[in-house]
Amino acid sequence: MKLRMVPYGYKMNNGKIIPDKNEATVVRNIFDLYIGGKGLKAIADSLTAENMPIFEGNTIWSKNRIKRILEDERYIGANSYPPILSDDLFVRAKKVSEEKGFTVEPCSPLIGFLKRRVLCEQCRKRYRRLQQARLRGRWNCIGGCTGKKSVTDYKLLKQIEKILNCVYRNKELLLVEKGKVLFEKTPQIIRYANEIGRMIDAPQPSFSATKNMILESVAVKFRSCREYRFPVYTDHVVKAFGNVDENDLMTVSFISDVVDAVLINNEGEVTIRFVNDTEVGIAEVKLCMSRHKQRKS
Repeated sequence: MKLRMVPYGYKMNNGKIIPDKNEATVVRNIFDLYIGGKGLKAIADSLTAENMPIFEGNTIWSKNRIKRILEDERYIGANSYPPILSDDLFVRAKKVSEEKGFTVEPCSPLIGFLKRRVLCEQCRKRYRRLQQARLRGRWNCIGGCTGKKSVTDYKLLKQIEKILNCVYRNKELLLVEKGKVLFEKTPQIIRYANEIGRMIDAPQPSFSATKNMILESVAVKFRSCREYRFPVYTDHVVKAFGNVDENDLMTVSFISDVVDAVLINNEGEVTIRFVNDTEVGIAEVKLCMSRHKQRKS
């Protein structure tokens, strides 16, 4: 199967990304149909019935692919892509999606898979997806952590998608420094770190007491060390990102292959821990975007 190296609607020409005339027309039609009231599945089924090719050998459209197209800001010029949509058309589609409240169905395979992978960054206990009708699609920590924001399906999936897209374009984020010791940041380790910080910042810090606290902390970290998984697993994850089509990043088969856990902090921000123990969060995504803007300017 031939993989797409650029989003649907574009093609490579002499090393440059340019609009694909036929595909760009399909993209605009998708936006028009959606704004006109047609649902994601109905649009996907219509394109499949027309045998509209996504890429060579594939004419099967899914509602998830339509959803990703409707949310892709590259169609209005993001990341230096030549725009193929007007800002007005994109904003109108976004408004429709917000009014509909993009959420994934309770039986979604991806949501079902994430139920086994989403953890609280603070207590490392599982996040539970609420099922009550009024709260369905919201995730809360079962560990009783106070002050934590609940996360919706939409916010969770959107952040995961941003991180995976960032890693797809910046695979160096998957590289772990050789010799680096990896350990779980358990509540006990976090308490040690906080206490050491307070001792160092004290008006008259005690060298011996601080030294003993640091040694105790190191011992606790050593006991919590996980198997060092850098060489084999990093090669595996890098190859997986190199072989996947960008439009298939949010599939269960891909995520289950490369993601060890999805961590949520107090502010509802997501960090992905990959199977080689590297962690990439929304903070890294923002940093990559900032660097990209600096290079453009």
